[in-house]
Amino acid sequence: KNIKTSEKNNLDKLIYQIIENLESNKIINDKNFASLKVISFFRQGKSENYIKNTLSKKGVERNLINETLKDFESSNPEWKIESAKIFAKKNRLGKYGDIKNKEKDFAKMARAGFNYHIALEVLKNY
Repeated sequence: KNIKTSEKNNLDKLIYQIIENLESNKIINDKNFASLKVISFFRQGKSENYIKNTLSKKGVERNLINETLKDFESSNPEWKIESAKIFAKKNRLGKYGDIKNKEKDFAKMARAGFNYHIALEVLKNY
């Protein structure tokens, strides 16, 4: 119940050594993790803002997130639009659904993190 300070320090050192060992053996690798998550989120129709926030909450450094997204964009230049289209299809927005309320569709895309220009591109074919 009550861990002594010396025991706590020993546990901290042991945990740090285990993490160092896993990182040196490439079992834990933030770059690979971030790359796989970006691909996965893209396939799910997630926005760039969603991806950045989620990876940041998981402890990935901002500069690594930005670098990973830049690398992904260099091989998939239209990924933001494609991801927005996937989102629109999944949520039956714009031409993929009931075209009654354009403002609600824009609002839903904005809440999901897509910027106005991307939402406009995806929803323009009303």
